[in-house]
Formats: sequence, structure tokens, C-alpha cells
Amino acid sequence: MRSATCPACGGELEGAAVREDVPKVPWHFTLLLVALGLYLSWRFVQLALWLAHRL
Repeated sequence: MRSATCPACGGELEGAAVREDVPKVPWHFTLLLVALGLYLSWRFVQLALWLAHRL
């Protein structure tokens, strides 16, 4: 970890630290989010078609 700096004056902030070792998101979690987005998009299309048919 390294110490953080002030954006206004550039001085070092005491007690603040920046994480450098942020873990990557697993590929299967990304795949799950993409699948969820596709599913919800398709359900929205189905809703729009149903509403067009009903009105």
C-alpha cells in the first residue's frame, strides 16, 4: 500500500492509504451479468410486444 496525496495541494495525507491490489472480477461473474442483461432485455421486448397487442 502507498500513501495518498491531496488533490488540492499535493501533500501526503496521514492515515490514508490507497489499495493497489484490487482483485479482478471472476469471468463467470461477468458472464452471469451479461446473461442477466440479455434476459432482462428480452423480457422487456416481450412486455412491449404484449402491450402493443393489448392496446
